[in-house]
Amino acid sequence: HIGRDRNFLILYGIVLVCLFPLLALGLQNNLKTRECLMILLFLLMAVMCVMALVLPVALQNLLSNSLALVDNIMVGQLGEVSVAAVGLAGQWSYMINMFFFGASSGAAVLIAQYYGAGDSVGVRQSYGLSILTMMAVALPMMAISLLFPEGSMRIFSQDEAVVQAGIGYLKVM
Repeated sequence: HIGRDRNFLILYGIVLVCLFPLLALGLQNNLKTRECLMILLFLLMAVMCVMALVLPVALQNLLSNSLALVDNIMVGQLGEVSVAAVGLAGQWSYMINMFFFGASSGAAVLIAQYYGAGDSVGVRQSYGLSILTMMAVALPMMAISLLFPEGSMRIFSQDEAVVQAGIGYLKVM
């Protein structure tokens, strides 16, 4: 997530660095007010386009990361074993999220190519295949975590107290 956000911020910075000098150059060369306003309008439109991409990604990251934060705040007063158990159980969620991110990013590329080519059948097929792929991973991961919670927790830790404390949280999660 951080790498993707950094790319958007870099793009936003490039837009600002490139367009502000254009506006300053226009003012310096005594361009008419209308021309300067057009440059400013272009700048604002570019910023709005970038923000339209950045805001949903930032909101999604905020929601994803707030789960771990809220869990740690609520469980923090119960002790270090409880905090470790929540973090351990959260590894399953993290693995699924990383797979979903990769699958949806790949699907977005295919969908964008089909959409650009005007192939609505290809768009629907790519979208459907991405949903099926995600479900093909999510359902077995859910089944493993519900049917074999102790074994799935032991993949990440051998500490008996943490594993036992995390089993209940994994089932709820």
